[in-house]
Amino acid sequence: MEFASYHRPRTLEALYTALRQETADAVFLSACTDVLVQDRASGAFAGKAAFDLTAIEELKTVAEEPDAVCLGAELTHGQIAECALLRDCVPPLCAACSQIGAVQLRNRATIGGNIGNASPAGDTLGPLAALDASVGLDCLGTRRWLPVTELIERPGKLCLKDREFIREIRIPKMPEGMQWRFRKVGRRQALAISRLTLTVLLKLEPDRTIGVCRAAVGAVFPRPMRFPDWERQFCGRGLDAAAAHEMAAALASRIPEIAGIRPSTRYKQPVTQLLCERFLKEMLADAASETRG
Repeated sequence: MEFASYHRPRTLEALYTALRQETADAVFLSACTDVLVQDRASGAFAGKAAFDLTAIEELKTVAEEPDAVCLGAELTHGQIAECALLRDCVPPLCAACSQIGAVQLRNRATIGGNIGNASPAGDTLGPLAALDASVGLDCLGTRRWLPVTELIERPGKLCLKDREFIREIRIPKMPEGMQWRFRKVGRRQALAISRLTLTVLLKLEPDRTIGVCRAAVGAVFPRPMRFPDWERQFCGRGLDAAAAHEMAAALASRIPEIAGIRPSTRYKQPVTQLLCERFLKEMLADAASETRG
């Protein structure tokens, strides 16, 4: 590694001080599980001032608000997956974090790093998009928020200002009665990079009409995406087997419309449709079972 300098502050104030004093371009490190790979491939970090965020305890907290939870960017995937509060409030994210790599990786890699890496295959990005997550950014103490769907411009590129870093993630709590499904599809069962992820959230009214439906497909598009037109199209309609099939086909049709026709489309489009239809039918059956119970 050919950093111009390396800093590992222990507080946010120490970070701000070091950033003000440093003249080289800044790069922020979070767990660094991909840094060596990227540097070897392209020399992306040569000549830059490295700021390692992993010692800052202020970035490792979970805070509960009346209608949301806030996660420090330096929380590891393992900590998120095992947090009882988060499993209760934002379970799709916990499910995604529990399936990232091996135990050793989950105990090192962080949510902020997964977002900052801006890889289309980032396992947390789909759930975060479906959950309406916003990312808190910090530039020398000046704060701003961006939806996760707007933060990522393209693979590997974030909408960040000079010396701005990911500080926290705010996620609205899932409302009571909201059902969810998350699935990661890889070439094998363990330690595989995602070929596809699908997150579906659904809230059915007592008469089986759709009150809320959201979906996010990962490892398909250049950045995490929601489909507001798809959500509006089916809200207020009744859900049955035929509607589940129609909804799944409509969602899968977004893949070639947005990403274009690629060799992987022949795989990802039908798998997305199959999984979405399966999820919707499962959630419909669960709702019916609760009513009978």
